Amino acid sequence: MRERVERRLRAALLLALVAIAVASAVAVRNSFALREATSLVSHTYEVLGALASLRSALVDAETSTRGFAITGQEAYLEPYQKARGSIDPLMARLRDLTADNPEQQRRFQDLGPRVAEHMARRALLVDTVRARGAQAGQQLVLDQAGKPLMDELRLRLSEFESAELSLLQTRQAESEARDRNALLFGAILTVVVMAALGASFVLVRHYLAERERAEADGARFFSLSLDILVISSQDGHFKRLSPAVTSTLGWSVEEMLERPFLDFVHPDDVAATVAEVERQVVRGETVFNFENRYRHKDGSWRTLSWRSTPGRDGLMFATARDVTEQRRLEALRAEMDQRFRALFESLPGLYLVLLPDLTIVAVSDAYLTATLTERDRIIGRRLFEVFPDNPADPGASGVSNLKASLDRVIETRAADTMPIQKYDIAGPDGTFEERYWSPINSPVLGPDRRVEYLIHRVEDVTEFVRRNSARDKGDGAPDSALMERMEAEVYRSAEAAKAANLQLREANAEMEAFSYSVSHDLRAPLRHILGYVELLTRETEGKLSEKALRFLRIITQAGKEMSALIDDLLSFSRMARVGMEPSVVDLDALVRQVRAGLTDETQGRSVEWRVGPLPRVQGDPSMVRQVLVNLLHNALKYSRPRDPAIIEVRQSGEEEGQVIVTVNDNGVGFDSQYAHKLFGVFQRLHRADEFEGTGIGLANVRRIITRHGGRTWAEGALGQGASISFTLPRARESAAADASKAEDER
Repeated sequence: MRERVERRLRAALLLALVAIAVASAVAVRNSFALREATSLVSHTYEVLGALASLRSALVDAETSTRGFAITGQEAYLEPYQKARGSIDPLMARLRDLTADNPEQQRRFQDLGPRVAEHMARRALLVDTVRARGAQAGQQLVLDQAGKPLMDELRLRLSEFESAELSLLQTRQAESEARDRNALLFGAILTVVVMAALGASFVLVRHYLAERERAEADGARFFSLSLDILVISSQDGHFKRLSPAVTSTLGWSVEEMLERPFLDFVHPDDVAATVAEVERQVVRGETVFNFENRYRHKDGSWRTLSWRSTPGRDGLMFATARDVTEQRRLEALRAEMDQRFRALFESLPGLYLVLLPDLTIVAVSDAYLTATLTERDRIIGRRLFEVFPDNPADPGASGVSNLKASLDRVIETRAADTMPIQKYDIAGPDGTFEERYWSPINSPVLGPDRRVEYLIHRVEDVTEFVRRNSARDKGDGAPDSALMERMEAEVYRSAEAAKAANLQLREANAEMEAFSYSVSHDLRAPLRHILGYVELLTRETEGKLSEKALRFLRIITQAGKEMSALIDDLLSFSRMARVGMEPSVVDLDALVRQVRAGLTDETQGRSVEWRVGPLPRVQGDPSMVRQVLVNLLHNALKYSRPRDPAIIEVRQSGEEEGQVIVTVNDNGVGFDSQYAHKLFGVFQRLHRADEFEGTGIGLANVRRIITRHGGRTWAEGALGQGASISFTLPRARESAAADASKAEDER
């Protein structure tokens, strides 16, 4: 019996020793295999990083040279110079990293010549602008000669990246399979003999180490965000904060975690912040675009824009973006606009600001007083419609002389001083009063050296002419010698007017540069945010929960909304500089074209279109098309809750030679007391979570119509739809046809 027990014990011991040896051997083999798999995964991440850097350098080179071509300013070439210096090292690194992969080497060989050709085209664009000027560069950009090449580069980079991602998935799957097999084998050996616990312990420790490394990688992604990433609870404390909080607010993460978050909120914003938290905790709602002020460690206040969504166990997940500088710039621009307008209107001289088509866009108070007019009655109208010749004076030449001078200014892009003009002014009762003026007309040039505005500055010399004429001749009619003396006497006033015009041109250029700079400078950080989110999404594919993926989608959507806002702001800024090419526009045909382009927005909806006969008008076709696109898009958007949606486009009348076109809808409408805000930049009467948009569309409509000499207005009521109207000059051929028809009827 004893011998049998001893034999079994020896057999058990031998079995245990064998099991330990086998387990040890398997553990060692799996350790080396896992290390090799980890190295391969890391290598694949390096390749993906090199591809992302190359893509970014190519995009920076393209956007930088386009900006230089448009503006002609060397400052825009800084990203291009950096990209040019980094592309060759990146290509060399990519070649070395994929040296062991024949398929990727083939893709690399195809990619190299196209990258070189792309950079050569960028260099050609830069050389062209430097040699021939911004206009030649702009033509190259408009020709889009490099677009097919850039599209092909993006395609090949995407193929390169897809192959690496596929390889990454394969290697990760192999690594995970080895890990699972090792754990299973250790568990079986643990059941067979207690001695195998040592091997299982080694494997468990190895697994835990891998898990800690994975969590560390996740923490690194958390720290990459330029925005503040927050996890907070309903007890009023932060549970986790990204390191961006320190660069934004100055406080360390530990300092922020120790105190309730309301301690950092501006006292005036506490109530609104508590209300937003209750919306999430009590009603489970997601918060979009909530702003409040947080105290910086230095005592100042920073404006944060929040997006937050509720989670389990009373937790809230949020992102906060520092918009302090953006709000400051918006306030500064509004203040500058107001100050420049107030400064211009209060100038002591008699000034008119005209578009090249002679539409009045601004007027000084002194000019209104001298010409017996009112600002609201002349802004947006044509110069000679407001100030015609005296029909009772057969020798009146004021209109023809002034038009000839303004045409010279547009042609030569130089100031033109006119002799003293007899140009009678109609009073409020319609009777004309004899007046004499000393005019100076000056251009305001845009970046492309085209005339954007005309400054018409005059001095009322009526009393001077009458006094000197009566003294010299006694009959009140000035002779030529007297006119020459009077012109000499007002010369010094003309010189002063030139100086004022120069100041006005400089102010206008400063405003345009400011608008472009604000919008352009916002693009770079936004592009980086979206790029890193895309990389994070790809590198964590299949590893994040649905909730985490939703957070990434929210960040991406917010970035796209910001990008749309910047694009609209730039479009609004450019609208004042784009030259007009007036021609006859068939509104009937144009409305049909615009409706055809809105099929995606009407799909799945019941929309009833009521388009009445529309006239032919005089205007720039592309600009008028933009007006109709904006108005019909708005009508579809705000009538979305209606079934059916009814949208009407019709001619609703005429005024002073212009046709009135109205777009009606049966949508949600608006409070009529806020109608004046509709056409302002960033002015919205509905929340962004109700109806999407940037608040610039109707501002562009007003700017376009004003440049055509028309006006815009809106009518509506809450829940009863809206009506937007605008005026445009009737086409000359149409007006002539109507006159001929009326004559035939008589």
